Amino acid sequence: MNNNNSNYRNFAKKNLKMKKTLLTSILSMALLPLVAQNIANPTTNTSKITSGINNTLIGSNAGDSLTTGSGNSYLGNHAGFLGKEVNGNVAIGESAGLNNSEDFNIFIGNNAGENNEGKRNVIIGTSAASEKLEDNDNVFIGFEAGLSSDKAKRNVVIGSESGQDMDDGEDNVIIGSEAGKNTDASNNIFIGRESGKENVNGESNVFVGKSSGELNTDGERNTFLGYRAGLGGEGSASYNVAIGDSAGAVNMADGNVFIGTVSGATTVDGAENVFVGARSGAVGSDAATISNSVAIGNEAKVAINDAIILGDTTNLNLKVGIGTASPKHKLDVKGVVNMTVGFNSPAMKINDAQFVGIDEDGKFLMSDFKIKYSDKNEWSDKVFDKTYNLMPLSDLKVFIEENNHLPNVPSAEEVVNKGVGIYEITSKLLEKIEEQSLYILQLKEEVDALKASMK
Repeated sequence: MNNNNSNYRNFAKKNLKMKKTLLTSILSMALLPLVAQNIANPTTNTSKITSGINNTLIGSNAGDSLTTGSGNSYLGNHAGFLGKEVNGNVAIGESAGLNNSEDFNIFIGNNAGENNEGKRNVIIGTSAASEKLEDNDNVFIGFEAGLSSDKAKRNVVIGSESGQDMDDGEDNVIIGSEAGKNTDASNNIFIGRESGKENVNGESNVFVGKSSGELNTDGERNTFLGYRAGLGGEGSASYNVAIGDSAGAVNMADGNVFIGTVSGATTVDGAENVFVGARSGAVGSDAATISNSVAIGNEAKVAINDAIILGDTTNLNLKVGIGTASPKHKLDVKGVVNMTVGFNSPAMKINDAQFVGIDEDGKFLMSDFKIKYSDKNEWSDKVFDKTYNLMPLSDLKVFIEENNHLPNVPSAEEVVNKGVGIYEITSKLLEKIEEQSLYILQLKEEVDALKASMK
């Protein structure tokens, strides 16, 4: 039984091999009228080749004008049709590389590189770079990619209709359907469908994401990352950064930084702003033109020029900490806060009222303010209480002679070493004034009594 199976398998293998050989022979005879394999001497449809070798020509009129060119491979009707002394080209597709006059190019697709005059170009896709292309080292892949490239060089363009109207552009990387469709500039990177689509003269831009920078026509040195990031409008907005879905989508000004989904959504002509956080940006009647402002945090909004906003202004629980990871107040600072201000200008305002200023000598100027005590016993009206123990004047005289300051008042040494609280010293000074009032009243009584005894 095993021998029968083995014999059957051997027979099947031989039968399959015979079928393959027969099929190869039939295909060779069928293709013979269409193929010219130029090894050393011309054959069949290579009658114009004089000294060229190693050419493979498949298709009606493929490479029909070749004379001294070598190492070309053409597949398709009229592929490489008019090239005479060209070398090392590959053309696949009807009329691919039709009028090519230079070496070492690859053309794949009907009419791809049809009028190429440059070297080392890779052109793949129907009608890709099919109009006149004079320069070298380009890669165009996609339907009509680099259609009108003319003097473009060292570009990589991938996607249907991408880089379609590139004329003199150099060193661009363009990937995505209709990406950089109208650009004639250099040193750009456009990645994503319709990214940089309307760019014409703007250079050194990086647009990544569908429709990123799509409407920016002449701006330069922008970086846009995200769907519709920096979408913009017709103009030359430059030196912007927009990162996030629709970040800076309507911006037409320069020098803005938008980071976060829909950040800078209202900025049109405002410049030099920094908005960081989802939906951060400008608000109010002047939102479109606000400039030189900063808003940081999700929903952070700024309504005037030259301002810095931290956090969502509608979030009443928001706290900012400097030097602390757990702020307890709106602004909680651990460390020294130093302010430098001009003399006679307010150093601190509270509710728009000046609180502290600086004079010409650098001394603090305190504006009018109130001191509030939490307990009436902290005030000095206790001096007028019937039970208050007023020091006799004779004892006061001795105390002053021994201590060189009033009783219950800190000495100069204590003030220098420990300082004194404004609450405390205000109350003590009033205490001494009230005590003086009592001493004066006592003296008046004594004077009145003395006058009465002299009558």
